[in-house]
Amino acid sequence: MLYKDVAIVRFCHMSADEKTLDRTKSAATQVLGENGFMYLFQKKYSEKIWRNMLCIQSNIKSMLGCGFLIHVNFYAPINLEHPEAPITYNFRDLGEDLNLILYNEEKYCQKQAFKMAYYIQKLYHHDILRMKCEFAKDENNTIWFIHAKDIYCRTNTVAIADLQARQRLYREQQRSALQQIKAREKSEASEMRETDVVPNGAVANIKAAMHTKFEKAKTRIGFYVPEDQRDEEASE
Repeated sequence: MLYKDVAIVRFCHMSADEKTLDRTKSAATQVLGENGFMYLFQKKYSEKIWRNMLCIQSNIKSMLGCGFLIHVNFYAPINLEHPEAPITYNFRDLGEDLNLILYNEEKYCQKQAFKMAYYIQKLYHHDILRMKCEFAKDENNTIWFIHAKDIYCRTNTVAIADLQARQRLYREQQRSALQQIKAREKSEASEMRETDVVPNGAVANIKAAMHTKFEKAKTRIGFYVPEDQRDEEASE
C-alpha cells in the first residue's frame, strides 16, 4: 500500500513586522508528499524558507494527512501554597496504559506527557511547568507523540543541591579509599623488607646446608682457596 504524505514541515512564528523569528513557537505546518519533499531540498540555502523553518518530521503511517490528532495541554501538579516545593510527576496514578488506550485516549496521552516530565526531571533536573503536546493515531490505532510547543520549565534547585552533595560524598569516600590502599601497600612493602633482612629459620637452614655441601664439593675436587679469601669466606 502506498502512502502519499511522507513529511511534516513546521515553520517558526514570525512577528507582525516580519523581521523577528520566535523559534520557541511554531506557526504554520505543512504536510508534504514525496514530490514536494524532493522539491523542498532542491531550494538554495540562502532562500527565506530555510530561515523560517523550525523542523522537519517524518509522517506516521496514514492514508491522508497526519492521522487522527490528539492535543493535550499539560500542566504540572504544583503545590499552590508552596509553589517553590519540588514537583512530583506521579504518572502511575493516572491508570494502566491498556485501559487508557481502549477507553480514554486523551488521558493516555496526558500520562505520556507526565512520563516525559518525570524523565526530564530525573535526568536533567528541570521541572516542566506546562506545554502543549501533539499526538497522532495512525491507521493501526497506534498513538505517537509528534510535537510539543510553548514549553515552560524551571531549574530544580533541590535536585541539583542533592546531586552536588552526593558528588562531594563520593569524592570524599574515593579519597579515603585511596589513602587506605596506599597505607596498606606501604605496610606490606615494609613487612617484605623486614622478611628479607631477617630470614626465618627455614631460610637459614637451607643456607647452612648449601654451604656444607659446597665445602664438601671443594674438598672432593681439590679446589684451592687462597689464604686471604679463606678469612673472607669464614667471616661470611
